[in-house]
Amino acid sequence: YLGYNNDRNDDQVLKSFSHILSLKTLEIALNEIPESIALLTQLESLTLYADYGTNHVLKLPEEFCQLTQLESLKFIACNNIVFPQNISKLNSLKELNFVGCFFNKLPAGLSLLKNIHTLSINECPNLQYLSEEIANMKSIRRLFINENSNLKTLPIEFNTITYLNEIQLLDNGILENIPD
Repeated sequence: YLGYNNDRNDDQVLKSFSHILSLKTLEIALNEIPESIALLTQLESLTLYADYGTNHVLKLPEEFCQLTQLESLKFIACNNIVFPQNISKLNSLKELNFVGCFFNKLPAGLSLLKNIHTLSINECPNLQYLSEEIANMKSIRRLFINENSNLKTLPIEFNTITYLNEIQLLDNGILENIPD
């Protein structure tokens, strides 16, 4: 894990990591995601921690989609995440986690991730509803939605996820709409 430091140049740090050809896992706090993230070509697991205020937008650059080996992506305490338009190129991505994020809705473009098997949305205090995009993520097998204190509704189309075989809904807000 590499924590955030105001004096650190995030771009230089990632460029220095690119020389570690065997780097498979990285946990890092970044103020923003530099384009040089694409140099980490063997990365399989990435955890991004936020070290900024809750109004900060974490925009993933288009180069992020060059991480073609990435299987697991976790956002911790992030807010207003913006996926690149070509996010669908992350064909190896199987696991997506949002933990303690401060958004009130999930990032747009989730349904473009066609191979997600596990989606976890936990401890996101401002999340009020799940978008219908989740229902379009047909490859989801495991869905964990826990401790989202303001969550009120689940999408009606939720029951159309073909391969879904495990759902965990624990300690969420008062759910007003649970699909059949």
